[in-house]
Amino acid sequence: MVNLFFEIKRNLPPELGDDLKISSADLSSAMINVYWSSDDNMVRTLVEAFFRRAGDEWYVQLQPKKRYYRGVEIAENRAHTQSKSIARPDSDKPKAKKRFYRGALVE
Repeated sequence: MVNLFFEIKRNLPPELGDDLKISSADLSSAMINVYWSSDDNMVRTLVEAFFRRAGDEWYVQLQPKKRYYRGVEIAENRAHTQSKSIARPDSDKPKAKKRFYRGALVE
């Protein structure tokens, strides 16, 4: 497992690899963050193998959490839940609120 850990760390970008320490108490949460933030399939496969060897209680943490909306199960994709702020060119201008009355625009 130690070799697998260092192989994961070698394949990561330097800014993500510097935070991983094998003696860290929160290694599982750091590895989960690496798993969901990485687009590299090799890193994701290595992290899955690491969690499988660590045990079932660790491997279950990689599975997406299930949410329910009106009785229907929705799988949560953690990669898309991270907030991404997109700067729009016209976002700094205050917009006038449009008002409608019975389908007609009221000014």
